[in-house]
Amino acid sequence: MIYHPNGFLPAIFEDGASRDVVFSDDSFQDQLISAVTGQYIHLSNYLFRNTCLLIGLSLEDVTLQSLLRQNAVANRGNVHYLVHFEDKENMIAEDEKKVVFNANFTSYNLFTLFLNREGIRNLAELISMSKRSFSLNYADAQKNLCIT
Repeated sequence: MIYHPNGFLPAIFEDGASRDVVFSDDSFQDQLISAVTGQYIHLSNYLFRNTCLLIGLSLEDVTLQSLLRQNAVANRGNVHYLVHFEDKENMIAEDEKKVVFNANFTSYNLFTLFLNREGIRNLAELISMSKRSFSLNYADAQKNLCIT
């Protein structure tokens, strides 16, 4: 399942998307109004109880900002990961990366990963690997990092 503050997409496409997937400014404004009534309680609880990898999201989304900040304040020990896509045209200088990383971590408990296409592909391969394959491929790393 893919969760997003502005709707969700099911793991099985035939199950249908949430009725709240945003496609227009009007529906986005309706969602902001709905936040007051607790519409985001399920997503907020999910963020609170799990470590999440955030891909393809923008921190310019005020709904996402609010959810992440609430989680960071209420659950300081829970860190999430945000993939910040970089390509050759949008490279960020190392000093700017540090500023972005620190701001995201301080405000939202986000550990920002600056990845290009190859980095995202490698991350996707790691995530989709079975435990057995991971253990076979990275046995030395597991010993050094105490990963089980």
